[in-house]
Amino acid sequence: MLVFDGVCLCSLKLTEEFVSTCLQDCHGFAVLVPVNGALGQGYALVVEADGPNDNHRCLERVEQRLNANPQYEHSRRMNQLQPLRLVPIIKVEDYFLEWALDRKRRLSDIKSPVLLPDMEQVRQIWPQTALFNHSKPY
Repeated sequence: MLVFDGVCLCSLKLTEEFVSTCLQDCHGFAVLVPVNGALGQGYALVVEADGPNDNHRCLERVEQRLNANPQYEHSRRMNQLQPLRLVPIIKVEDYFLEWALDRKRRLSDIKSPVLLPDMEQVRQIWPQTALFNHSKPY
């Protein structure tokens, strides 16, 4: 069973520390979120569409680093997890900040996440993204 900071997908727990190292070459806002939809279970890499990243290269590097985890690599090889999906969103960080501020968090206390395990939060932050709106609930 894959556990993503409390979200079960296959047989692995991805920690914030591990994912942070996986995202180290992504510049600007980048966050990993679980996806459980019509195409199967997996993860999506949410990034700024107009940001400083070469988003496809960033995606390749993140997937390569995630595969350094033996359980993730095994789940991918056994087709229990779909390939990492790229989700570029214009003003992605602005949506996240607006969502956090709406929850009465002070701007100085808000930290950009590397993991967002709660799909309901992901849907609230980026409601315009069809991939997240059609995901099955966990």
